[in-house]
Amino acid sequence: MTLPEIDFPTLRKASLLFIEAEAWIALSGQVVARPEAYSETFKNMLAYGRDVDLRKKVVAKKMLKTLGDKIRCLFDKIDILVLPTAPQLAFAFADPIPSNQIDFTALASLSGCPSIVLPTGLSSSGLPLSAQLMAAPYKGHQLLSVAAELECRWGRLDLPV
Repeated sequence: MTLPEIDFPTLRKASLLFIEAEAWIALSGQVVARPEAYSETFKNMLAYGRDVDLRKKVVAKKMLKTLGDKIRCLFDKIDILVLPTAPQLAFAFADPIPSNQIDFTALASLSGCPSIVLPTGLSSSGLPLSAQLMAAPYKGHQLLSVAAELECRWGRLDLPV
């Protein structure tokens, strides 16, 4: 079983575009009423969302829906999907956060699927490793049961890096 082909940079841009546009709708009244309560960065993000071309928003929404549908369809054939939590190994706290840090965990959010992250051990540099488990929508109980069983049996998943 493989994941559908996913263009993560394009997906990330579509997600941010849609989030910023929706944030403008939800929060613009509060920001206009109390502009001093919000950072310039946040207000700029909302301004971008305000100015988003409606066609771009529609395309982004369609892309997100299509991906969500494809992810949910995987659960017609499997009960649990096991993924890395992030596309790269853990990094030091002081290091910059990679732009792709949430690409894999975003799949659960975009598809409406429950997920849980379990520790899997330590990298050769001593930093933590983890795996994400996902289940079909409304199957969170199944996901928790599998996660609890894995933790009981092994304490942690020692998957190869």
